[in-house]
Amino acid sequence: GRHLSYFPAERKVKFVEEPAVVLSYRWDDVATSHAARTQWDAVLDNLAEHGETEVSEGAFTRQLEQLAAHGNVWVDQLCIPQGHGQQTMHLVKQCSELYATIPVVFLTAEMKHLFNGGDIIDADALHKEAQKLADGFQRGWIIRETCPLSRITKEDLDFFWSIYNHHVNKGAPIMRLLMVIIEVAKVMQGKRELSAVEQASTLIRISSAAFTVETDREMVMQMVKDAGKQLLCQRLDSPRLKKLLGAPLDAHSAEDAFAEVKAMVDGDPGRLHAILATNSKLCWTVNATYHGQEWWLPDEEHLERGGEGSYFLAKLVNEDAWRLVPTFHFGFGNHVKHHLIVDSKPNSGMSF
Repeated sequence: GRHLSYFPAERKVKFVEEPAVVLSYRWDDVATSHAARTQWDAVLDNLAEHGETEVSEGAFTRQLEQLAAHGNVWVDQLCIPQGHGQQTMHLVKQCSELYATIPVVFLTAEMKHLFNGGDIIDADALHKEAQKLADGFQRGWIIRETCPLSRITKEDLDFFWSIYNHHVNKGAPIMRLLMVIIEVAKVMQGKRELSAVEQASTLIRISSAAFTVETDREMVMQMVKDAGKQLLCQRLDSPRLKKLLGAPLDAHSAEDAFAEVKAMVDGDPGRLHAILATNSKLCWTVNATYHGQEWWLPDEEHLERGGEGSYFLAKLVNEDAWRLVPTFHFGFGNHVKHHLIVDSKPNSGMSF
């Protein structure tokens, strides 16, 4: 076989042509403790001689028993020799292919038990389980494992939707966590490659995520960059771009503010719309506000063309700075001064 995979029912690691599923999970104290006890030299000797090796029983293997129905599952700490320098790092980089081609599963048995099909056994305990899962989804390695290249199993996706739908519009504190979980599950569509916005949003999340080992950040970001046909994104710390996305303009009069915006897009409302539409979609994807940020962004070539929108210059009456805003981002009242500069009508151009 080409890969190692873990068989929970037998508590053995064996060679397989392809694992049935791959596990995405956070290395908590249970997982870390198991890894520390594993004698990899002996494991490798057994694999070389017998083609399989038994895994010592413990809290970690008992957790993995919930995955027995899948037959076998690729688990990084059981299938990648730990502490073997270049060999380990080579296999870590290869695992990107596994998460992009084989269904991804999660450790959800306790959460499912507590949810109990909607007849919740213990709401506080369920909240804690959801917290662990949602926190894990914001860790750097797991972001890579759960990006649009990965494909969630139907069983886990259906469960996440069922618990989400059960709580939606009820105002329960757990809803904040379930929104994180369902947003991650929704993007796991098993795509062949990342779009510019998907690559950019994944890089943004990884750039600010938590890592146990900080040097891993660049490695994981490189994996995401390599997932496209070409490097679609670049770091843009551009004052011009920030202003187009809502940062304060330099001009203090409305007329000068209009001239400033017009110059930045060469008087082309289509280009203005492409920049705002692409980057607002990006910011929505990472659940962040837009103005004044330093984002990883698609370059000019990958802006989403087409479509139209109305755009305004706006400012609060007690402020000096004007900002460029799309119509759907402002509720204009007496406290806001505003001027329409781009109408959504076709070929309307830019006018003050």
